[in-house]
Amino acid sequence: MLFNGLFFALLLILFIIFYFFYHINNKLYKNKEFASYIVIITSISTFILAIGVLFQVITYQIQQYKNAVQSYTDYSKDFLTYIIEMFREYPEMNYYYEELFFNKPIQNNQHRNIVLEQQLSINIFAKTVETIAVIKEFPNNKDIGIIKDNFIKILGNFFKSPTFTNYYVHYYKPFIAGPIVIEFIYENFGL
Repeated sequence: MLFNGLFFALLLILFIIFYFFYHINNKLYKNKEFASYIVIITSISTFILAIGVLFQVITYQIQQYKNAVQSYTDYSKDFLTYIIEMFREYPEMNYYYEELFFNKPIQNNQHRNIVLEQQLSINIFAKTVETIAVIKEFPNNKDIGIIKDNFIKILGNFFKSPTFTNYYVHYYKPFIAGPIVIEFIYENFGL
């Protein structure tokens, strides 16, 4: 950005100098040699201006790409936080939390809240849509590749839960999931 600002400042100074030089030496402008120098300098200035604009556009695109990757990286960190916060709101669902995160089977004598299990599972699936969309949008980015690897580890652990897998296969996949999610889950987990 400093380069672009300096460039435009120099271009403006050059323009002002030639403008005053032209007005002071009006008779020189009638000289064909002097006129050709002005045309050459104007052409060079226009070319440099075009390069400056091109650099600005390229710099803007690179910055936008970096900002997108950074926001998606932040989002992937928020993914787990979001899920943990859901379980903190409902401490009676610790049995499901332990099954999802630690693969501890739900005891037969455990009082279960099936409706809340479904709601929590659907919330988790809904939260995965954004991450999957980002992974599909930037498949060749190494930062997104790291997010994908971590995301697959987390979801892989969740899909070890029979309850979570059941909600995906019987409720989410046939009624709510879009083709991108279905394809991603099938490619990575065979469901």
